Amino acid sequence: MSVTHTHGTFRASANHIVFLQSPSGRITKALVDCQEGDELLVIGGVSSSPGSSSPILEIAHEHTSRGMYAPLTDAGTIVVDGVVASTYAVTWALQVPHGIVHFAFLPLRLYHRLGLASLFQPMWGEQCSKSEQQEEKCTAKEMMHPVAELYHKHMQLDRIVATLLSYR
Repeated sequence: MSVTHTHGTFRASANHIVFLQSPSGRITKALVDCQEGDELLVIGGVSSSPGSSSPILEIAHEHTSRGMYAPLTDAGTIVVDGVVASTYAVTWALQVPHGIVHFAFLPLRLYHRLGLASLFQPMWGEQCSKSEQQEEKCTAKEMMHPVAELYHKHMQLDRIVATLLSYR
C-alpha cells in the first residue's frame, strides 16, 4: 500500500501495524484499517519534530514485485519513509495491538540477544543450500518467519488472542 500524508509518502504491506496519534493517545492499527484523516506518527523531516503526527491524505493499494523486508528489532519498531511502523504484521481478520505481538516474539528476540542465532547459523546455512528447491524456499520473495508461521499456522495463536481480546 502507498499512503500519502502531509510529510510524504509511506509504503508498507496492508497488514503491517502502524502507530497513529488519536485524541486518546497513541494507538496501533493495521495499515489496511487506516483511513484518510488518521494521523501517522512520524519522525524527522524539515517540518516535523520527533514524535509528531502527519494526517493521511490518500491511500492507494499497490503491488510490488520486489517484496518487502521487516527486520526483527529490540523495540519491534522501524522508521520507514519517515513513519514509525511496527516490524510486525497481523492476520487480515484480526486487530492485535503492537505490544501483544511484540511480547509474543520475546523468545525470538532472546534467541538472538543470547547469541544462539550465530551458534545455529551453520545448521541454517546448510539447510538452506541443500537443493535448488530448498534454496528457493529460503529466498522466497514472500515468506513468513518460522516463529510467526508456528504461532499462526500451527498454534493458531492469532485465534486465541482474538478470543481473549473479545472479552475485554
